[in-house]
Amino acid sequence: MGAALCVVGIFSICWESIALPAMGVKQGSGGEALSVPFQQVGLLLKTHESELGEGDWSTLNGVFSNVELIPSDYAPLRSDGVKNHWNDNATGEEKKRFFKWYIYQGVRYPKTYIEAFLAQNYPLFVPDARYNANDVESGLFYIDNKYNDSIATVLASWTTATSEEDIQSKLDTACLGEAGRKISNYFDSAYLMVVREVPILFSKALYAFWIPFLAVVSAVRQRSKWKTVALVPVVLTALVLATGPVVLPRYMTTSIYLVPAVLSILFSNGHTSDVDESLN
Repeated sequence: MGAALCVVGIFSICWESIALPAMGVKQGSGGEALSVPFQQVGLLLKTHESELGEGDWSTLNGVFSNVELIPSDYAPLRSDGVKNHWNDNATGEEKKRFFKWYIYQGVRYPKTYIEAFLAQNYPLFVPDARYNANDVESGLFYIDNKYNDSIATVLASWTTATSEEDIQSKLDTACLGEAGRKISNYFDSAYLMVVREVPILFSKALYAFWIPFLAVVSAVRQRSKWKTVALVPVVLTALVLATGPVVLPRYMTTSIYLVPAVLSILFSNGHTSDVDESLN
């Protein structure tokens, strides 16, 4: 536990508060940690806009820009549409007033708040039976270079400094020689075949929620203190994903790396005395 707290201290104090500012890295928006409330507010405005009064709109205008656009910008799986309207420069009093309003509306419309949370975290709870061909972020890995636009097209759309042809040329020569490219394409094809045949293995929910959930259930059933402590980072990782703005494939890295440890905890004996004997 001490080691875990030490790591948290190093990153939250030394890295975030000292190292990053020294390198000129600016602090991110305070709205990054409010994705769940933003989604709940977005769905609230989309479904109950006509029921709000002048006081409600005054409160929202104090912390959001272009509040009237939030209902149309609300997207169930991604909070960026609403988050982009958040005003970091709002006064402390305006933010305090907003959070009081937010809690009151949650009591008034609990079903709306629950629906917004579940919709945003659908990829974390529901194992996809297939990759959605229209959404390159629906599965565990990006596969847009096979199912939609080429990766060169995607990268070229992000910049005006180079062309799609130049990017594709660089990608074509990423592997040394024709033989290297053929081997790479072979593994790409094999991988995509496995994705199509066994899609459940490439679902975010399996690694972000269900495997950790089974491990936690195992720890509770065995009343194992060491399992419970060992699973704290796994639970925190799942909570961070659940409260984030969107569940992207690249955010799954930690969950994937934790899988061997989680499976070891899941199938291990829950009694520390037995663990100590096996080590001796």
